[in-house]
Amino acid sequence: MSDYNFYYDESQHSRSLNLETVKADEFYDGFVVAIVGWDSRRESDLAAQYCEFEKKYLSPNAKELKSTVLKKSHFKYGFKSLSQHNARLISDYLDLIDREMYVYCSFSSKVEFLVDRLFSQYQNQPCFNADLMKYSLAKLLVQYRPLEVVEAIYQSPDDLLDALRCFLINRIEDDKANPELKWTEMDQCRSILEVMDRVMPLDDYQWEYYAPLAGFGLYLSEHNEVDSCTLVIDQEENTRAAAERLGFDRVREADSSECFGVRMADMLVGIVAKLMKAIRD
Repeated sequence: MSDYNFYYDESQHSRSLNLETVKADEFYDGFVVAIVGWDSRRESDLAAQYCEFEKKYLSPNAKELKSTVLKKSHFKYGFKSLSQHNARLISDYLDLIDREMYVYCSFSSKVEFLVDRLFSQYQNQPCFNADLMKYSLAKLLVQYRPLEVVEAIYQSPDDLLDALRCFLINRIEDDKANPELKWTEMDQCRSILEVMDRVMPLDDYQWEYYAPLAGFGLYLSEHNEVDSCTLVIDQEENTRAAAERLGFDRVREADSSECFGVRMADMLVGIVAKLMKAIRD
């Protein structure tokens, strides 16, 4: 029976919406997770390969190679806008990933998480698509970034539902200026307003870590050969607690400077997140 090691890291750490992040040009709705893993018998060989890769690109006096060496501006036009140095770095990194490795990536929307909790009592019915309604509202909030809604979340949560209603009503009025183009959006806003009266305020607006880890559990269920594994997380107590509550038996935190697997996950999640932000821009 083989044992497997998996390494977890995440990107875009503003895990909850607040006024300053939404005002900022850098605001990004996504929470991105990457996990890499392999048969534990390969650990020492892979560690040696990764350390050789790092030596080629590690800055003088740096303790570890982090994905922060790749800046968002480097990905303005995807891989096409990379310098030759950064293109070689990413190419050499991707060459380390072979067919025997396991790679898992997850994207979670912070706004969608909030909307899903607000409308949790609504489920799909023959005449009502609750998932479509939640998706439509999340998309509207991400697209227009209404400050009145975000201000309500952090300054007066009891006013959040009123702020959402005001936002939807204002969107309908603005869309009337171009009804041929915006009729679908107006229809979505009206449908959401119809169910708002039965929505209750939330007790809190804290981010949760379960969705990416639950997805990883499903990923593992597709690989029957992985019957015993250790999950190593870059130092994050809340993520570790969530993994343990979901039933992952062997979970531990590690300092990335002392764990090449966490550094490998960091590099992957950094590349994926920067590419997704570039696509959004």
